Amino acid sequence: RLPGNVAPYFEQRLRERLPTKADRVLARLREVKGGRLNVSEFGKRMRGGGVYWELIEQTFRVHCKRLGFNQEQRSYSEQPRTFRRPTAQGSLFD
Repeated sequence: RLPGNVAPYFEQRLRERLPTKADRVLARLREVKGGRLNVSEFGKRMRGGGVYWELIEQTFRVHCKRLGFNQEQRSYSEQPRTFRRPTAQGSLFD
């Protein structure tokens, strides 16, 4: 997401640092954002679209699976031994 006051600065810095790739980067950003650099509608501003966006999502999912992220929590058959459930009456010397 590139809000209005950040977009010109981002483009300027991009052209300074990567002059040969700046047009390609900006074109790719516009491609996934429907032709614009900034989409401010709620629910759309942090999402993209198109073939390239789907490729990014697929690559992200593959690496999350490979690294073990975003998996369901495992259920344990017994309680962890480091936690003791508090009793109704507190202990004076514990």
